[in-house]
Formats: sequence, structure tokens, C-alpha cells
Amino acid sequence: MPDTSKKRILIADDHSIILSGIKMILSYKLKIHNIIECSNLNTLISQIKENKPTHLILDVSFPEGSSLNILDEIILGFPELKIMIFTMHPKIMFDHILKKYIDISFCEKKLAEYEITQKLEQFIHFNEKLLDSKTKNKSKLSKREQEILKLLLEGKTTQTIAKELFVKSNTISTVKNRLFEKLHVSNIVELIQLYN
Repeated sequence: MPDTSKKRILIADDHSIILSGIKMILSYKLKIHNIIECSNLNTLISQIKENKPTHLILDVSFPEGSSLNILDEIILGFPELKIMIFTMHPKIMFDHILKKYIDISFCEKKLAEYEITQKLEQFIHFNEKLLDSKTKNKSKLSKREQEILKLLLEGKTTQTIAKELFVKSNTISTVKNRLFEKLHVSNIVELIQLYN
């Protein structure tokens, strides 16, 4: 189990049942106990400044408005903060955001609990696993490689990734082969097992 002692997770959501559910998953399943709650969009920026979280789990819809209206401010003001959009809305509605900010993670609230747990674990420990010595990965992955790795771990095909990133399938295949070489795996199954 990765070290969780330095993780500080801020959950921004105005639904108390969602806050409670995510806290339970983080505490009991992922062993993360430094959790801050924010239910008011107007106080989110000040909460980030005050608590200095490492990760932000961000709902989109609040009574005060959409969190997407202050997303640029959050990203520019806190460039080290890892962000996951956590919403009831389908991913297709956020394609423009996820293409603009390739480091942002995404999770739909309607997923089963085990799927949400898996996505939260990937989100919170993703960078560590990329650099963990157990992976035998001595080379730093480029941003593009990280982007494609993330999509591959989500189970997306070469063709789907190519469409999402507006590039040729051959380009994705080339990057995928380079990833296999750097991470010392020979196929997708081994790649997924490496990050489980």
C-alpha cells in the first residue's frame, strides 16, 4: 500500500451523502485520513489556500453556480494540486476541459462503488505509481506518454484514444509501444496489472 500520510484530500460537494460516502471510501478502503470538506463554492479558493490539499475532488454543480467557472483560477493559482471532476453528468460534456487540461481526472457519480474506489485510487496514487521503483521505470514519461497511459489504463482502445486526441492510430500505437518498452511490459494486460 502506498504511503498516504502526506495526502490531504479536499472534497468539494454540496451533497452531504456524497461527502460522507467519499470520506468512507478514502478512510476505510484507501487508508487516507487527512480529509477536508467544502460544501460551498464561494469558500473553495480560501479552503485550498488555508488547507493546502494535495488532491481536490470537485463536483461541478453547486447552488452558487458551476465550479468550472473558477477552474482556471484554481489551476493557475495552485499548479501542483491534482484535480478530479466528480459529477453526475456524462464525460462527453467535459471533453473540452479534459483535452485542455490533460492532468485532470474524471469520475461519474453513477458508477458502482468498486469502480469509484478504483478511480479514486488511480487518481490519488497515479504519479507515484509512474515513478515507483517497483515498475522498473527509470525513464521519465513525457506528458503525452502519461496522457496516453492514463487512457490505456481506463481501458480505451488505440482507435478511441486516437479519436479523442485527434491524431492517427499509428501515432498512438507508436507511443503505446514506447510505453511498453519503458515500463518493461509486453501487452495491455501486463500494463494494467502493473498499476493495480
